[in-house]
Amino acid sequence: MNMFKALRGMVLAAFLAVGLVAMTASAAMAAGCAVENTTSHAKYAGTLQEAVEAAGAGNTLKVSGTCEGETTIGKSVTITGKSAAATILKGTGASTVVTISPGTTVKITKITITGGHGETGGGITNKGTLALTKATVRANTATNRGGGISNDGTLTLKGSTVSGNTAYEGGGISNEEDTLSKATVTLSTSTVSGNTASEGGGGISTEGGAVTLTASTVKENTARLGGGIFNGFGTVTLNHKTVITKNTAAFGGGGGICNTEHAKLIEAGGTVTENTPENVVNE
Repeated sequence: MNMFKALRGMVLAAFLAVGLVAMTASAAMAAGCAVENTTSHAKYAGTLQEAVEAAGAGNTLKVSGTCEGETTIGKSVTITGKSAAATILKGTGASTVVTISPGTTVKITKITITGGHGETGGGITNKGTLALTKATVRANTATNRGGGISNDGTLTLKGSTVSGNTAYEGGGISNEEDTLSKATVTLSTSTVSGNTASEGGGGISTEGGAVTLTASTVKENTARLGGGIFNGFGTVTLNHKTVITKNTAAFGGGGGICNTEHAKLIEAGGTVTENTPENVVNE
């Protein structure tokens, strides 16, 4: 009888141990990176790059947890998370977190992009057409331009946040037109805040191209010129309910907005107020 009880105890302990291992593995998987292609129903774990490479054009990838590493997207796909707080694409600090190739149309929704570092575009480099919805781009750096986002294509932000990024130019967002494409940035109900640039455009810098803001806020950014926005021979349009406020130009060159000689500023219902040392300066 005692031998039977001992054997039963050993079997029970073994089952408990197996259950504990399974629970631990399940918890680790939940905390890690999981991607499902909702079109093909294929599932991937570890990185987003593998799922992107296997996806077909027009597929949707549903991401959960934290995916570490860099991702280059060379096809038109939709990438969606549970929420910006719960779904994170985290860089290694060695390169840009997400790179959008020319000729692609990419949608990223409910995801945070953080921890990137590059020469241009610490968080995102966009050379295609990119739409960010309910997304966050934070705590990225660039040695040249676009701490959060470097845009050479078509960029749209809706209900999104760009914050705490750093670069030489365009701490939050850099928009730079090249000879092959017209660079455009459109923000709607979005916030650009707490970004820093050593030179121009703590929040946003545009060199050519166009930046349009509607019902959006650019606040508490810092740069040498254009604490909120540096506009170098581009067109910046401030539509209704847009506020540029509490930004700082460290050396007195347009706390809110700094326009160069050939730049164009259209104030169509937006407000530029409470910036240091002045709201708008035309160089």
